[in-house]
Amino acid sequence: MTRPAPELCNPIVLGVQIDPARPRAGLVDLLTQTGRNTGNLLFAEAVTEIAGAASRVPPRSFQAAQAEGHDCILLAAANWLGPGADFGAVSAELEATNLPILVLGLGAQAGLDRQIPRLHPGMKRLVDLLAERSPMISVRGPFSAEVLAHYGVHNVMVTGCPSLLKRRGVEPGAFTEPGLPLDMADVVIHGTRHHYNAADPFQGYLYREALRLRCDVLLQPETADMVFTAERKGTVQPHILEQAMTCLVDVYQASEDEVETYLAEHGRCFFDIASWLDYYRGKRFVIGSRIHGTIAAVLAGTPALLIAHDARTVELAETMGLPFVLKSEIDTQKPLDLEHLYAHTLAHDFSPGYQRYRAGFQAYFEAAGLKSALPV
Repeated sequence: MTRPAPELCNPIVLGVQIDPARPRAGLVDLLTQTGRNTGNLLFAEAVTEIAGAASRVPPRSFQAAQAEGHDCILLAAANWLGPGADFGAVSAELEATNLPILVLGLGAQAGLDRQIPRLHPGMKRLVDLLAERSPMISVRGPFSAEVLAHYGVHNVMVTGCPSLLKRRGVEPGAFTEPGLPLDMADVVIHGTRHHYNAADPFQGYLYREALRLRCDVLLQPETADMVFTAERKGTVQPHILEQAMTCLVDVYQASEDEVETYLAEHGRCFFDIASWLDYYRGKRFVIGSRIHGTIAAVLAGTPALLIAHDARTVELAETMGLPFVLKSEIDTQKPLDLEHLYAHTLAHDFSPGYQRYRAGFQAYFEAAGLKSALPV
């Protein structure tokens, strides 16, 4: 039996982006435009491409009048199901449109104990709106679906994050690499820490190992580290540098001079996806606890291993077929065994997991009635 053609074909996409009209934006402004994490750019760009849209609108800048002439709203979501996310103002604008709202990649934020997060009233307002207005909600994994069910929302499909859809139907298989030994110049480590915050013991271990090994460290929301990278050095006011260094000496457990030199030589951050992927293509192994630090490497064809450290990263790795280990499998009392972890990664075959992942999104687009640019 032939399926009916999708009814929704002209979405307005809501997702973070860097405004090209602000090329001289400072670091704080750039991070704010990304939603305070450069990884958000990856799935927002993927959603825009799959929708066949020419552009997108940042969710917190969206006004109902911008949806005129469109037949639906496509929301590139993140791990918003947590106590800190307030989407009350965004919900008010969405309510005023009376259009169907499709959500891709909505996720829950929780520890490995998988406790149901208490939602901010503004987020609860958005969840209630999605229950009413969304043909189907795409979520990042089973735990995110469980959280929505707890709040009475059941029009849900588990799909994972849409970021890997940037492959546009190209199926990944096993990594093809020359194997050991590894040169530290070919390795990238990433950890999870925000802005000027301290690191928890496990994440601190990752940053310290990156410094000890003198390999590159990928930075996504770590404002304190970013101000000392080669690209940003000399552009930041002295009191900001002082605040940042106070944080970094504790994180890296090293002297100010050592931290400053290390980040100038090895700190890497990207505000456009093309440059990020090009950089990764020149590396041989990417490892760390950031989900989009891992996904970007997969998109670049570079072997990558996620160290899953909370419910969000576990459910994404399992749903998307990404190679991962739990943080409990890493002995932080010993040096990071990169060669063992690299060999583990090379043995991973993406094909079965990626096929399930892609089929899941195809099923979502059909269930939601959305025409997509994803090849059949």
